[in-house]
Amino acid sequence: MIEYSLYELEALSPLNSFSSPGLKKGMYLRVKKGEGYGYSDYFPHVELGDVSVEELLQGKRDEHFEKALWWAEHELEVSQRITPSPFKNHNLYRGDEVSNDVLKLKVTSIQDFEKIVRIVKECKALRLDANGTINVKQWNNFLIKLNDDERSKIEYIEDPGEGDWSELLVPSAKDFMDSPKFDFVVYKPNARFLSSNSKAIFSSYMGSDLGRYHAWLDLMDKGDLNLVHGLHTPNIYRDQKELFVKKSGAFEINIKVIDEIYLELRQRSWCCLN
Repeated sequence: MIEYSLYELEALSPLNSFSSPGLKKGMYLRVKKGEGYGYSDYFPHVELGDVSVEELLQGKRDEHFEKALWWAEHELEVSQRITPSPFKNHNLYRGDEVSNDVLKLKVTSIQDFEKIVRIVKECKALRLDANGTINVKQWNNFLIKLNDDERSKIEYIEDPGEGDWSELLVPSAKDFMDSPKFDFVVYKPNARFLSSNSKAIFSSYMGSDLGRYHAWLDLMDKGDLNLVHGLHTPNIYRDQKELFVKKSGAFEINIKVIDEIYLELRQRSWCCLN
């Protein structure tokens, strides 16, 4: 039997190029496991094509739901076989001072090109996430104006948009868009199954703290800790827990927060999912 419990998160800013701030609906899943339960998180981005919570309650299913169900059934065994280790994480650029970390910048239109020019001169490395809003030709027309040093700082463009990604002047990364050619895959462990041999950047699906914990479990289980990942996404929701703590330039899991997450899950009301 699969049970569910609905929840809401209040986004303090847009989660992607197509969303807006405000309340977002999610669903926890629970399955019986021996003497206890296994839990997971289903948090859809409907604007990107995910099945909504309402559709899920009506019986519609997708890969995201199947992966959430997988986590409810396997979270305990994964947690028992991993060895917690520090991991490197990029820093989301929010219009503040440029840090010496790997930066990730969300790009919404070609109007952001001027911002990129300013940041790339100062940063150590830059990742650009456009959600397909700018095509390859537009990117190359911009990139060719950068000097070699500036262009080399761009680690990849995530979902660079329409066109042949093999012609892009910098590496590409696949997230939501389909392409036969890409250098990295942005992998959301709590929402998808990993099906690519490209370098995997483990990333949060920006759902509940439980979902981010499961993404961390997967990183510890099979991720490349030499790469810089994207699990730590602070201050995107109101009342968000400090799941990861930074020590000596890397991030570690906050065990106290994990205990809080499962205590709150055990205290929730649950209904049977048809």
